[in-house]
Amino acid sequence: LHRMSIAMSCVFCGRKDLPSKDVGPVLGKHPIAAHHHCLYFSSGLAQNGSEDQGINGFMVSDIINELKRGFKSPCSYCKKKGSLVGCSVASCRKAGHFPCLLRNKFLFQYFGKFEAWCPAHRPTQEALDKAATMGKGSRCVVCEFELSGRDSFNTLYCPSCLNFLHRDCIQVSAYYSFSLSAILNDP
Repeated sequence: LHRMSIAMSCVFCGRKDLPSKDVGPVLGKHPIAAHHHCLYFSSGLAQNGSEDQGINGFMVSDIINELKRGFKSPCSYCKKKGSLVGCSVASCRKAGHFPCLLRNKFLFQYFGKFEAWCPAHRPTQEALDKAATMGKGSRCVVCEFELSGRDSFNTLYCPSCLNFLHRDCIQVSAYYSFSLSAILNDP
């Protein structure tokens, strides 16, 4: 634990070289630092403090207990110890490091309970299942590149504006919007 945190690696996934748009910013400081998403999606961790305590309300003692729990189980994908994020379907055993799950097309809900679903259990958008309006040549309204068919993992439908978007375009836009908001509201 001490060796990883000196280099400001995330104590959950052990990485420091991942883009913030994928895992969120590194929170905390020596001796405990974690990627935002690794922290918030960790299945057995709760915010037991106020936002100004611990790391965004996650108490250091709780983080250490969660690390102990996770390091008993291997990741379903890389097979290394530290399986801390699991599929939200209770009967499912798929679990791993946040970056490994991201690469293997888990679906993440970035609000509320911060839930995660493996590819076999992730919900799909009904609109995409029924969408007759997305024809050949349809373009993402964010990047304006062509959308590829009805791939419900990489393509999202917005029922408000009736447009289709790439999941990555929304993710990057949301991340930079959140980052800008944090900067503008920092006292």
